[in-house]
Amino acid sequence: MERTRFWSIVAGALIALVVIMDGIFGISPNLRAADRAQSDTVAVDDTNAAHSAQLVDLHTQLDGIAGLERTLAELQRAVPTGAGLPEFIAQLGTLAETNSVVLTAISVGEVQAYAPVVAEAVVPGTDAAPTGASAAATAAAAAGTAPAVASARLTSANFATLVVTVSLSGSPDGLLDFVGGLQQGERLASVTNFSSTTDPNAPTASTGTVSVLLYVLHDAG
Repeated sequence: MERTRFWSIVAGALIALVVIMDGIFGISPNLRAADRAQSDTVAVDDTNAAHSAQLVDLHTQLDGIAGLERTLAELQRAVPTGAGLPEFIAQLGTLAETNSVVLTAISVGEVQAYAPVVAEAVVPGTDAAPTGASAAATAAAAAGTAPAVASARLTSANFATLVVTVSLSGSPDGLLDFVGGLQQGERLASVTNFSSTTDPNAPTASTGTVSVLLYVLHDAG
């Protein structure tokens, strides 16, 4: 009887030991796996947060690029890389319709290479009358304004000018509004000459001629 009881106690101890060992060697790997999973989750969350911040930066940069693209498109319409005459003539038609003016003739000159205006130095004490660029500088000084200084990047190789002369008829105010609108349109234009006449017998009807200087950029780079 004592022998049987002894082996029963030994068997129970072995069973308890097996249960304890299974708990140690079976649960511990699961705990380590859970720790690794939690660490991986934290790392993934950090990576996602970093990626989200990068996406926000990219969206901000894209918004800036979109604004620059809109500005570039406006500048390309103002100074195109070609003559762009169909677009400009369409602009003239719209402007004439807006101001109740009739276009009677349009003439286009040759494209001319851009010639930067450089004021000539005048030696003090000389009586020589200013000519050319110096005359323009003198006229600007007399008017109380300085002559415009163009960018050094604009040369005869990449910049050109084109003169368009328009004959039109309409009311005196309509003609003036038309000329003013020319200098406020999408295409960069400088009015170089304007003349008009009014029939004394029809003071509300005038005819006029306006010359416009357009600019062309051959190489946008």
